[in-house]
Amino acid sequence: MMEESGVAVHSFTAALGDTRLHFYVLKLQDSFLIWVGHGSGFHDLSSAMLTRYSTTPVSTQIMGATESMVSQNIATRLSKRSGKQVFFSLNCSIQSPQIAAWAESRIVQEMEEHPEYFGLPPKLQDLANVTAELTVSSDGER
Repeated sequence: MMEESGVAVHSFTAALGDTRLHFYVLKLQDSFLIWVGHGSGFHDLSSAMLTRYSTTPVSTQIMGATESMVSQNIATRLSKRSGKQVFFSLNCSIQSPQIAAWAESRIVQEMEEHPEYFGLPPKLQDLANVTAELTVSSDGER
């Protein structure tokens, strides 16, 4: 992960059968952008964020085909899960619900394994481990 002045970039690649997708995460101060695709295009962008008026994030498609709400729906679910504003771009020539669902599950897995790449707090288990280590080092025994 490369980080400069509060902005960080993280990338990973995953394959489902013959389909190989690249994932880029741009962590910003209070939001993050996720680009998913297998080419170099940027043809789709949606955003979602929580408001104080509803437990369901508001969302909009910023650019791309308006008849497909796939990226907007994914942005909404990721925003609800993270509590942050999410910009999401799905740039895949294969428009398959299975590919989109798989890409979303891979992002969720990455969020759970590496919350710091998304500006999220550490997992509760990680906090428990740190607390246990601090207790051991201050007491000298467990």
